Amino acid sequence: MGGTQGLRLLVRGPAPSSSSRSPADEPSIPELVVGSDRVDLRQALTQLASRTGARVVRVDSGGQLTRVLLDLHLVNEVSLLVHPL
Repeated sequence: MGGTQGLRLLVRGPAPSSSSRSPADEPSIPELVVGSDRVDLRQALTQLASRTGARVVRVDSGGQLTRVLLDLHLVNEVSLLVHPL
């Protein structure tokens, strides 16, 4: 599907029931809510592919998210950037 290059999407788990979000808190980018306790990354990628036709997803993250993606075997290519201190 064309037109998905540069698509920004917020992926999150459900908000706690005690949280009250106002319309002013809503992000300016579309949300994909997946998982019951925490974000279900496998489900997020599956839904992203079915909704947009995306076959490639770029994730810029720190070590924790990268580790989870690797542990779930959801990564097939790694590009590592090393910046001097």
